[in-house]
Amino acid sequence: MDAPLEAVLDSWIDSAEPRAIDQCQHDLTEKFLLADPVGVERFFGALRAETDTDMASSPVSRQRIDPYPKGFCREINDDMLARLRRRVESGDVSDGAAVIDFIRAGGLVKPIWGDLRGSYFQNATQLGALYVDVSNDTVDVTKPKVEIMPLAQSGMRPIRSIGHYIEIVGLYWNAPVYPNTLLPALSPMFPVLVNVGGTLVLGPGDRPILAYSIKDGFREAEAFIQAAIERGEVLPAALADAAAEAVGNRRSGFDFGRIRVEADAADVSAAFSRFRAPGGPVQDLDSFSRFLARARQLGSVDLLSVADAINPPDSGGKV
Repeated sequence: MDAPLEAVLDSWIDSAEPRAIDQCQHDLTEKFLLADPVGVERFFGALRAETDTDMASSPVSRQRIDPYPKGFCREINDDMLARLRRRVESGDVSDGAAVIDFIRAGGLVKPIWGDLRGSYFQNATQLGALYVDVSNDTVDVTKPKVEIMPLAQSGMRPIRSIGHYIEIVGLYWNAPVYPNTLLPALSPMFPVLVNVGGTLVLGPGDRPILAYSIKDGFREAEAFIQAAIERGEVLPAALADAAAEAVGNRRSGFDFGRIRVEADAADVSAAFSRFRAPGGPVQDLDSFSRFLARARQLGSVDLLSVADAINPPDSGGKV
């Protein structure tokens, strides 16, 4: 792996994980934020209200199955951070003075993402030594919109393994999870297939998990797939047939490799060997970028036309 690719992977991890809280951040949090907790919460509540006004009627919201704000944690958190950045740059301290002064004094503000309390994926913000969640109601809409607490007490954990991802994705999406034996050529990077309400989604699609998997040499990903094959825990035949047909109809000039209706351990093993070999797609940044650009053409396979085969009436599996 070349140095530019290594740097990109490190940046992916840093973009999601909390930073260590040193004495400086503790002191700044104490001086500015904890001195006015009511004002800080009121400020973030106001930012969230602005986000709601713009986002609730946006085209993106109208395209979703669930009504806003359910499932919008990333979009809400990103929008809040953009609004906060503009406040700092404009010098407007008419509200949120404690937060603005904290940032100007060197206080840390960064997005974080991970497993929240062993139940679901969540996007939030690290503000010094605090956890700030302005999308607290995006899983359970009855919860308060904003939650602020010490980061150490938040229950947010980084997701650094395929196993951890599978554990949370099954709970959060309430969806069956399978090994990616359908497209062995993509299985090192995307070892998981999740049937989300009739759409078969390649996973993990989250940058920090991909980064850790690449740094691991795909060992955990390969072990997961091969163990599932040995146990016979693979795509049901009806699902595999339907997915193979859907993928075949979406090639769009990109050869995704052989489509395997039946799981084949040898094909999977060969794919992992190709990824690890000199000249493979994770040896340098250019090759990696080309691979991702092409793989995005697939992304997910819409199986709603064969929903009866995928989701029998008693199976559940809804988002």
